[in-house]
Amino acid sequence: MSWKDIAAAQLARIRAKLDTFNQSLADKALPEDRKSRVGKLSLEQKASAAGQGEPKLKAVKGGGRAKH
Repeated sequence: MSWKDIAAAQLARIRAKLDTFNQSLADKALPEDRKSRVGKLSLEQKASAAGQGEPKLKAVKGGGRAKH
């Protein structure tokens, strides 16, 4: 392994540890009753940014398993 490979691997490990630490801090800072609302809002914003808009749902007749 070259020194660049070693440095890249160490940087990836440091980033992963920082991400875990940041998530831990965010979990402690956000009250339980708001977590689900914040998560849903985040997903909606990501979908909107990706150009997905509202999901298109269609009704499916029957509630059983598909027959083969």
